[in-house]
Amino acid sequence: LREPLPILSRCILGGTLFLMILISTSCRTGSGAFYEWCEKCDFPRICKKYFRNFLVMRIGILSAIKEELKPFPNLKKLDSDVDGNTWFRMDHPKHQIWLCAGGLGKVNAAIASTLLIHEHKIDLLLNTGIAGTLDPSLNLTDVCYGKRLIQHDYGTLKEEQIEVYPAGSIPLGDSRESSFTPENWLVGLLEKKMPELRAVTLLSGDVFLQCHKTGDRLRKRFQAQLVDMESAAVAQATAKFRIPFLAIRSVSDLVGEHPEGVPEIGRAHV
Repeated sequence: LREPLPILSRCILGGTLFLMILISTSCRTGSGAFYEWCEKCDFPRICKKYFRNFLVMRIGILSAIKEELKPFPNLKKLDSDVDGNTWFRMDHPKHQIWLCAGGLGKVNAAIASTLLIHEHKIDLLLNTGIAGTLDPSLNLTDVCYGKRLIQHDYGTLKEEQIEVYPAGSIPLGDSRESSFTPENWLVGLLEKKMPELRAVTLLSGDVFLQCHKTGDRLRKRFQAQLVDMESAAVAQATAKFRIPFLAIRSVSDLVGEHPEGVPEIGRAHV
C-alpha cells in the first residue's frame, strides 16, 4: 500500500512538468495545433504574464512612416503583399522583432496592429515615433511614454464641441473615462529601468493639429502633454486582442509652431 502513492506522485509530477514544457514551447513558437488549443484555454497569456523573463518574446514595433524606423539598426526588409506597407525584421540576441511603417492615421494604425498580432503572433506591441507637444515645458527630442491614451475626436458633437467617449463605445449617456492605459507590469518596468522617460497623457486624432487655440483647449480639458494621429488607436486594437502595448514618443515640435510641417523628423525620433 505504500508503493503506489510515490509512483502516482512521480507520474503526476512528470506529467505536470511535461505539460509545462509543452505549453512553454508552444508559447515560444506561437504556432501549431497544440498552441491553438492552448489559446482557447488562455495558457499562452498566463505563461507570458508569469514567465516572460524566461521566454522568447515576439515583439512588434509600429510607426507611421519609414523615417521613424531609420534609427533602428540592422533592419532586414521583408517582402509583404498583405497590405502594401513596409515591413522589416531586426536581429536581437533573444527576442524576435518585427517592424512596420503602417501609415498615418487611426485606421492605418489599427490595420497594421491587427496584422502584427495575427500574422506574426506578437506578445508585445510598441508604437514609436514623434508627437507634437501641447506643453511648452517639454523640449524638442524629449522622450515620453503614454500612461493615458485618449482619442480626442471620438464622441458626440454638441454645440460645436465634441463630448469625448471611450473609443468604440456608444457615444450616448453620461460621459465616461475615455483613456486606455498600459499594463501595470510595463509601467513598473519603465519606472525601474528607464526613469528618465516621462509619463504623459497622449491624445490621438485623425487631424494634423497645428492650431494653438485648439491645442490649449485640449491640454486644459484632458490635462494632456502630447498629441499624435495613431497611438490611442493602437491602444484600442491591442486592448481588443489583449496584447500588452506601450506608446513611446519623441517630441518633434510645439503644436502650432510650424504650420508648414514638422522639421527634422529623423533627428527628433532618434
